[in-house]
Amino acid sequence: MKKRPVFQWAAPDKKFMVADLIPNEVFSAEYTHYKLDAENFNFNKIDERRKLFDREKIQKFLDAKNIKIGVDDFIAIYNFQDYMQMMWPEHAKNRPFREEVLRISRCNKDNPMLLSETFRRKIAACVECSLLAQMYFQHVGIESVMCCGNTFFESNPKIELGGGAHAYLIVKLGTQRFFYDPANPMMNSNGYATVPRIMSYANVPFRARTEFNDLLNMSVADGGGFAYVQASDIYGAGSSWFYGFESDDIENNVSRRRTARGVKRIVPESSHAYQPRGREI
Repeated sequence: MKKRPVFQWAAPDKKFMVADLIPNEVFSAEYTHYKLDAENFNFNKIDERRKLFDREKIQKFLDAKNIKIGVDDFIAIYNFQDYMQMMWPEHAKNRPFREEVLRISRCNKDNPMLLSETFRRKIAACVECSLLAQMYFQHVGIESVMCCGNTFFESNPKIELGGGAHAYLIVKLGTQRFFYDPANPMMNSNGYATVPRIMSYANVPFRARTEFNDLLNMSVADGGGFAYVQASDIYGAGSSWFYGFESDDIENNVSRRRTARGVKRIVPESSHAYQPRGREI
């Protein structure tokens, strides 16, 4: 696998991007150690379900919503989300006891837990769902990178909700990149959580996206240590989340996100506080 740490001097095992996962290699993040047993997820079976989707109907839906994603890519992601919900509807039920389960199992780099076991034991949450999604997307040829970072959302400009450590993906579909959050699907018309949360940040100016990339490579002392991009769901439901990274610089008591003036972030507006450098994420 290829791991890219974010933020100079940040804990490399907590904030990073990872891609090119290899079946049966060991993934580690903080105290988690998982063997990526792709064979136990039967990707070919997931592939077969894609034939059940009506391409013409899906294309009409995408056109009606003005969603610029290829129908085959959208079906692949929707099918994956639907399959995960069908197979493991309570995959995170025991999430509060995840640390205890891993401790009792004595998991470490030499004795990792199978990723499939986390779903069986119902302790699979954002990291585990993102690992599975990353492996499957590599299988079907969707370009993606898994992020171990942070996210939060707001109910209005004055109230901040959510937040904290989170894992999610950045996927390239056609010529655009989107955030995909496999652990937080949206509800379909029947009330089932099977709609993939695909979040677009296309309205964020290119210059601002280059600033996001710069912040990932800056030390806290130089003004880095936080980087968020505002993204909205592609369906027009109105949900707006902030995906990115925030360092855990407890020693220097750095808190870049919560300030008296609100949240310092990159949003889809024409004016910004930073000067552009670097490349787009």
